[in-house]
Amino acid sequence: MKAVIFWVLSIFTLFFWAMGGVDMFMTLTGNENYLKDYPPEMVSWLQNFPLLRKVVWALTSLLGTVGGMMLILRRSLAPLFLWMASGLMIISFLGYDLLLANGAHYYGLAGMISNSVMIAVTLLLAWYADAAIKARTFRR
Repeated sequence: MKAVIFWVLSIFTLFFWAMGGVDMFMTLTGNENYLKDYPPEMVSWLQNFPLLRKVVWALTSLLGTVGGMMLILRRSLAPLFLWMASGLMIISFLGYDLLLANGAHYYGLAGMISNSVMIAVTLLLAWYADAAIKARTFRR
């Protein structure tokens, strides 16, 4: 059973972070179909992030996706990549979005909650990866 849980969470981790990369790409490239449900003010705010914030967003998605792939491959560095991705997500959300860029205004309550939930999920996935790699729960 532990092996099944490992594989389900590993695949979910990869999917979660890869979708974060897709979200970043679609948002920053201005894909109209993808962004049609977002308020135009928020889309403009996201697309006008400074270059450093965009790079951190891309690096966060990349680290998480690589961490997910490494977890599936059962590499011991997977948790490190996932912890780094989670840390960058926290720093960019709290440090830049909320403190420096008036993110609470653009995100609104729903966005604040969803971002907080996503951060919690990333932390739980990193914690699980760490525990699974240490315990080697992916083997029978």
